[in-house]
Amino acid sequence: RQRIEAIASVLPRILSSAREPREAYGRLGTVFASLSELIDSHERLEDRILWPAIVKVERDPTSTNQRFCEALRQKIAEADIEHVALRCLSVALRHAVIEIKGLPASVDEAVLALNLDMLVLLLNERLELEDRYLWPRALALLQHEP
Repeated sequence: RQRIEAIASVLPRILSSAREPREAYGRLGTVFASLSELIDSHERLEDRILWPAIVKVERDPTSTNQRFCEALRQKIAEADIEHVALRCLSVALRHAVIEIKGLPASVDEAVLALNLDMLVLLLNERLELEDRYLWPRALALLQHEP
């Protein structure tokens, strides 16, 4: 979140002062905005619904019923679909960053490119963690529903 906020705070200034070709920076701004919005939506799903529900199942599996477990499975499936979209946007952002890296850059632009690269790396690491470990663990807990 902090990295997104840092990027969002400098990106408008860089976009408004970017030299040619402006379209590369325009694509970068569009992809970043889309990715940022989806990350916000995804974090709300996880923070408000998924994590509390998974913790509830872990702490007391008998406190849930079949309907609760099925709803949680559906939310995990929604998160999985969002992961696909997040990965697609992270690839698009990576391509946009590569495109601007080839342009003459100010120090601010170079720092922006590094922050964007790090955002893509951290996002992909988080998605990998969730896909490989967290979702399978949660689904395994739900197999033992009451």
